[in-house]
Amino acid sequence: YCLLLYLLIVLISALVGDTAILLGSLKYQAFKNLHSLIVLFIQHIAVCDLVLSLTFVAPIALNLLADGPLLKEGLCNLYVYVYHYFLYVDLVFVAAMTTTKAIFLKYPHCDSALIPLL
Repeated sequence: YCLLLYLLIVLISALVGDTAILLGSLKYQAFKNLHSLIVLFIQHIAVCDLVLSLTFVAPIALNLLADGPLLKEGLCNLYVYVYHYFLYVDLVFVAAMTTTKAIFLKYPHCDSALIPLL
């Protein structure tokens, strides 16, 4: 029951947190002080985290609740590929955001060169 409680807390906090990030950045412009490229990375990381939470944490929690496997073999294979794809995409977004932040710190007045990339 401890693992199930932990997974449910992770799932709920991921859903609430990522939804708040997406809603705040898209609807309310909460990150207006940040560079638009950084905000774009934050939004994509939030989407990847939502997909990871729904494709990794939720099925494990459902299997623990049902006290047995709920996913058929085809869905399990799809689950593995989706999980690995979004995990690595999430890591690349974090690396890209960190690199972009370092470039902005080193060259604070030259960030207009990145604007055509948006």
